[in-house]
Amino acid sequence: MLELDAVGADEEATRTRRDIANTESNRIESKGGARATAFLGQKMGSAPSKSAVKITAQDRAILDLKLQRDKIRQYRKKLQAVADRDHELARDALARGERQKALTALRRRKYQESLLAKTESQLSTLEELVSNIEFSQIQQSVMLGLQQGNEVLRSIHKELSVEKVEQLMDETAEAQAYQKEVEELLASRMSAEEEDAVQEEMRLLEQEAGIVNPASAQKDAPNAAGPVQLPDAPTQEPVVDRVDAAAAEADRERERRAKELAQAAEEPMLA
Repeated sequence: MLELDAVGADEEATRTRRDIANTESNRIESKGGARATAFLGQKMGSAPSKSAVKITAQDRAILDLKLQRDKIRQYRKKLQAVADRDHELARDALARGERQKALTALRRRKYQESLLAKTESQLSTLEELVSNIEFSQIQQSVMLGLQQGNEVLRSIHKELSVEKVEQLMDETAEAQAYQKEVEELLASRMSAEEEDAVQEEMRLLEQEAGIVNPASAQKDAPNAAGPVQLPDAPTQEPVVDRVDAAAAEADRERERRAKELAQAAEEPMLA
């Protein structure tokens, strides 16, 4: 049973060293976060904080709580081992017929179990306290991250204020207007032949660069399609015109005959 106690103590010591190593690892990670914070501080014009890389009182308190937790765990294992040993002693004493010794061993075992129950309660309280502290530290880290993010956003908003954006847009519009004025002035000083030469040179440069100018493409489209073929003039009269002419001729013939008949009817009356 003593060997079991030694093995349990070694396991608890190993876990304690592991917790200490984890604490050191977290401290190293906090150093990395502190370096990032210092970098942001330099960007925002503030000096880096040296206190962030040191072990704080909270870190020491958490480490002490974890050490106390490991000691209580070791004590709990020891109580459990003693209770199991008293149970074996009571069984052996009863086998030898020593009932009184068996009762004494059972009473010791019951006392060890009561101590074990108290130890379990203390251990549960201590573990809950450690968990609450670690979670509070996580919340604090989140709050610090949000605070730093808000500060960075505020600094960016100061650099990109509405007034500066409007000023930049006004300056851009003024620059574009000035560029247009310069182009118009240069164009007014050039003759039509010079302007055509410039446009031709630009077209050649665009062809070399593989750039298609929509205006040039529209201008060259009819030429690329070839000359427009016009329809030939008709050599015969349309059929509709010939029908209309025949109808008109028939009407004139009927009118002529009507006049002749009228004249023939008037001649006997005159005689």
